[in-house]
Amino acid sequence: MLFYCPNTMVTWAIENRVYIINTNRVVEEERDGQANRFIARSHVVFPKAEILARADDEECVRIVEIDQALNKDIMLYNNIFYNRQQDLCIK
Repeated sequence: MLFYCPNTMVTWAIENRVYIINTNRVVEEERDGQANRFIARSHVVFPKAEILARADDEECVRIVEIDQALNKDIMLYNNIFYNRQQDLCIK
């Protein structure tokens, strides 16, 4: 995961109105003579931009409860399913 990825996940959660669960390793390894350090920082992001859990730079386990019945209304007249333009969708 690149250093900016944890922050971009918040945007993706808002855009797609879904939970984002992103995992990463806590390790440094060498490949073709070049050292690669993985940034860790696994996290769970709520569809309305709230970070529910974020791991540090150490190995850990986090348990997060999520509401699968999340309301898809963004505002009163903006619903992710009702506002789809089905004629533009690939079938």
